[in-house]
Amino acid sequence: MMPALLDQLPVLLPRVLAWANAQAAHIARQGVPLNAPSLTLARRVGVVHPERIRILVVPAVPAPEDPELRQIAM
Repeated sequence: MMPALLDQLPVLLPRVLAWANAQAAHIARQGVPLNAPSLTLARRVGVVHPERIRILVVPAVPAPEDPELRQIAM
């Protein structure tokens, strides 16, 4: 990680977390639960609550709207 970016982490991290939480909420609302075989696999590999998992197929991971976060992501 670049030193300048490392210095900005205390300011950037809350904005990154807000973006990630917004994405998680969107996926929770719009995503679909795992099907039976996927639930079985998830349990087999140790997922404690696979029924909470939601899948949302998107053409690309949405970039943050925040211009600074978008630039860093690119």
